[in-house]
Amino acid sequence: MCGIFGIVSLKSKISEEMGFKMKERLIKRGPDAQNFYISEDKRFLIGNTRLSIIDLSENANQPISNEDKSLWITSNCEIYNYKILRENLLKKGHKFKSLGDTEVILHLYEDEKENCLKKLRGMFSFAIYDEKEKELFIARDKFGIKPLYYYLDENFFIFSSEVKAIVSLNFINKDLDFEAIEGFLCFGSIPFPRTIFKNIKILEPSHYLIFKDGKLFIKKYYYLNTKDKEKNYEEIKEKLFEILKESVKLHLLSDVPVGIFLSGGIDSSSLLYFMKENKNEINSFSIKFKEREFDESNYSKIVSEKFKTNHFEYEVSAFDMKKEIENFINFMDLPTIDGFNTYFVSKIARENGMKVCISGVGADEIFCSYPSFFYIPKILKLKNLSFIFSFLKNEKLKFFSKNKSLEGAFFSIRGIFTPFNLKKILKFDSEFNPLIYIKNTIDKEKFEGSLIDKISFLELRIYMHNQLLRDTDNFSMCNSLEIRVPFVDEKVIEYTFKIPEKYKINKKILKDIMKEKLPDEILNRKKMAFFFPIKNWLKKGLRDFAEENVFKNKDIFEIKEIEKIWKKFLNDKIHWSRIWAIIILNSYLENKKL
Repeated sequence: MCGIFGIVSLKSKISEEMGFKMKERLIKRGPDAQNFYISEDKRFLIGNTRLSIIDLSENANQPISNEDKSLWITSNCEIYNYKILRENLLKKGHKFKSLGDTEVILHLYEDEKENCLKKLRGMFSFAIYDEKEKELFIARDKFGIKPLYYYLDENFFIFSSEVKAIVSLNFINKDLDFEAIEGFLCFGSIPFPRTIFKNIKILEPSHYLIFKDGKLFIKKYYYLNTKDKEKNYEEIKEKLFEILKESVKLHLLSDVPVGIFLSGGIDSSSLLYFMKENKNEINSFSIKFKEREFDESNYSKIVSEKFKTNHFEYEVSAFDMKKEIENFINFMDLPTIDGFNTYFVSKIARENGMKVCISGVGADEIFCSYPSFFYIPKILKLKNLSFIFSFLKNEKLKFFSKNKSLEGAFFSIRGIFTPFNLKKILKFDSEFNPLIYIKNTIDKEKFEGSLIDKISFLELRIYMHNQLLRDTDNFSMCNSLEIRVPFVDEKVIEYTFKIPEKYKINKKILKDIMKEKLPDEILNRKKMAFFFPIKNWLKKGLRDFAEENVFKNKDIFEIKEIEKIWKKFLNDKIHWSRIWAIIILNSYLENKKL
């Protein structure tokens, strides 16, 4: 896993100083080696900071060129089927300098151009520059596990794994995107393809771009198939078991040890079962809390003892969070209301010598266990009974009563501030509409399927992509740790969309295939969301930090309205996520000097 970056200049020559500046911002992502290449005409730069996982030798350092140096690649990837692809390329006469997967992508692209993307199984963002054609090709994996940001103005096209590397260049236009800010306050993360800056975008999952002669071309290369449901439940269980088994086995490919984040829930416990079939010694890592309603340590201990892992626990308190909050905000690439969990568990894993860990991200989305899968169908059934909603105090449900659609129902579950709220608290007007955003997410995919399929897809594309995967990447890589997500494997996701919804709700099929494989305490336990006790801490241990930051930004917020929200929070009249979103945004903007 790595940090990648590059610059194409349309007018002036590129200096080495530009490369050094971008490289310095990405060293945490790649502490093992840092290099960049500048073309002879000084119009192109491509660079990499490497966290060495496969082929630890210098031969696998990047950027890497093909035999005649006409193509150059930098990648942030783990390609799990690279060995098979490499064998086929060797038979065709390709020559390799390394034993890694990045060079496989390069030679595959040399043969098949953008069609190479159909053959890559794994997580990736990569860039290939064609010296002869003066053409830059950039691609991102199918579900957006690895990030890729880009900037374009009349002089430069710039790309990187992180926004902070792009804005390290002094000439970058750093105008804020106020629609992105409104989107953040609506969802708790910035909705793709936006970032906090107007001129910096994120390349969407399952897309590639080509930049040539000053022109940008973007195309989607993969669509999720939701047709052709399977029927025989016993056969479905057998197939799913084998697909998960294969996915975990592939995700263990590494020349360094692979650990696991272990919550004691069925997701991480299932992954540990499959890991144990392939590895004898496994390190597992968990977070615990004094607050019992948030603490899962008893469950993680049960699973750890069952599979005999080397188990590491770290208790996190409000004091720990206060001590680390400055580092947390500093490492934050884009504002998010989540991520502290990943930050801490990644920190303890890295401190205990790990470079790679497995995570259960993605299971809730594909096995339908979020509240959205239960509440949205119920809400939509009641949509014609307007008098019910007129008695409700819940602002998001009132918002739904005026927008009776899947989009309105999804936002009533996933939203934080409604557009009505934002008109009161913001000093600016913007065009961001969360309902249009949700609808476009479905429409762009040409998505067909049942209501549950659509909810699952929205959870994958909006919550998982914008929040979970982005935070997972950001807060693991700032600790120089790679996280792999076997549930987000394309074969796993594709197959789960062939399973009838009645078998997926509340993880029924996952529980069934893991019966007798996992302890009863794990199979029958109540689901817990992996959130820190932020509500309690904001009122006590983090109160000073909260009060210092919640009223800070008078340019964006109407302070009198923020004071009202703060009082409502202290009196338990609103959810903690609203006040936390304001605090995070203010802290982020202050930290980045924006």
